[in-house]
Parts: sequence; structure tokens; C-alpha cells
Amino acid sequence: MPSISRAIWSNTQIYTQGNCVTYQRITYQAKWWMQGNVPGTEQCGPWEVSTVTPTPTPTPASEPASNQDQVSNGVRSGSPLDIALRYAGRSPMRCK
Repeated sequence: MPSISRAIWSNTQIYTQGNCVTYQRITYQAKWWMQGNVPGTEQCGPWEVSTVTPTPTPTPASEPASNQDQVSNGVRSGSPLDIALRYAGRSPMRCK
């Protein structure tokens, strides 16, 4: 089976519901929006252990003519979060 890239957890990254990260070789899935919460440290926290392998969110080849209502992985295109992720060279990961 080929290796699939995974986002490594970062305390400065903003995560939204469904995003996946790897922390201490365990893959976690976000249950809601959060930033700075360490995966696996809170009993009822925003992370849950994922039982599926994450796949990177594909980057569109070109911007749509109207992105006013475009939403990808819970992030509205052109929103401050979308702009921050693109500026940082990151793309949210989804568990599939």
C-alpha cells in the first residue's frame, strides 16, 4: 500500500470538523473547530482517534468564476481561514 501524506498537528493551526492530523503516530479527526488543543489529551475534547486513513484535499486547478458560495471541507473559499491556510501552504485534510 502506498504511503499517504498526513498533516502533522500544529498548535498554531486552526482545524475544523473533519480535519485529520497525525500526532505521536496516531491519526486524529477533529470533531469541531479548534486551535491549540493537543490531540489525545482531553477525555471529551475536540479530537477523536480516526479509524480511517486520511487523504489530502485536492487543490483545484483554477479558481471558479464565482466562489461566493464555494465550501470545501467546511472552509468557505475566500474566507479568512481559507486565505490563512493557502498563505501557509497548507490544505485541510479530510478523513475518508
